[in-house]
Amino acid sequence: MKIKWVKNLLVLTISSCSNVPSLQSSSFDYHQKIIPIYQMFSQYELDYFVLIFSPACLACISTIDVITYKYSQNAFSIYFISYYDIENKYEKDNIGCRDYTNIAVSTVPTLFRITNGIIQEEIEGFEEIRMVEF
Repeated sequence: MKIKWVKNLLVLTISSCSNVPSLQSSSFDYHQKIIPIYQMFSQYELDYFVLIFSPACLACISTIDVITYKYSQNAFSIYFISYYDIENKYEKDNIGCRDYTNIAVSTVPTLFRITNGIIQEEIEGFEEIRMVEF
């Protein structure tokens, strides 16, 4: 078990050291887009993204760097929610969900695409999220 934990930590550390543009390369400040979980489905846009993240997660920080860079290339609607706001921390398919009390997240980072108040896509992990075309 300890070897698996060390291996996972090493993978996260190496992936977070990839050549990703710095947050300082853009005027985008994700701190201004952090919302509480109860506002997840009440944004005014019809189509937007929500990233569930942990400030202590290296993969989450790398994901935010990628999102910041992509936002500087092509602005899109995105909000951020702290993993600590999520009550249900287990594996669940959230596609079709329209109420924040039914959301369950076991992995960070997790990206949701919400269209017309319904989760349309759920993408987990740095490698998968960085491939998303915003």
